[in-house]
Amino acid sequence: METTGENTNHNVPLSEQLKAVQTELMETKGQLAEARQEIVTLQAKLAQQDSVPRVDKVVSPQEETANSGLQDGESKATPASEREPGALLGSFSEVSFLAPRGKFDVCFHEAAITLKGKSSDVVVTYSRLQRLWELPDPATKGTLTVCQLSPPVENGKQSVSFLVLLSKPSDKQPMPKIRLTTDQEPAVVKGSAASVLSTTLRALSPPLE
Repeated sequence: METTGENTNHNVPLSEQLKAVQTELMETKGQLAEARQEIVTLQAKLAQQDSVPRVDKVVSPQEETANSGLQDGESKATPASEREPGALLGSFSEVSFLAPRGKFDVCFHEAAITLKGKSSDVVVTYSRLQRLWELPDPATKGTLTVCQLSPPVENGKQSVSFLVLLSKPSDKQPMPKIRLTTDQEPAVVKGSAASVLSTTLRALSPPLE
């Protein structure tokens, strides 16, 4: 009588199975510790940006001449997908981000996510999204979503390397209707603003770590 693959685990000693589970748990804890350390580093950078005066870049006459032919607000390095992010798939409004700091309306497009602020817009193409964490925040008992960008995007005179959104238990859930695929009807994405951001970015962007 042949032994099927379903019974393979019965031949592995219980102690070995326990060791395998413990190893997976240690790896998961290590990944969470790494993500939390990056968050601490980011918060320190944000605090430094708030306290240190910004120094405007000195533009040479050659650079000024080269840039004079560009349209207002347009850069040679700006990809077409950031100037034209595609059709709107869904949005939710007035969300307070830790990075970039401020309150923004969040708009999901076919090729990019746009954070619309009072004084400026931050456009991030999905190709810039490198890593994404959704973590519990012990201090507030809320949810923290952190997304690493590479290369960074510009927000005024600041370079933005991370999108950071913290949702507290007392915050109102946005309940937006979003098309998570271009051939799908809009559906309500439930959860906190941080959870909605994480869920939608994972659905619309390339595979994230």
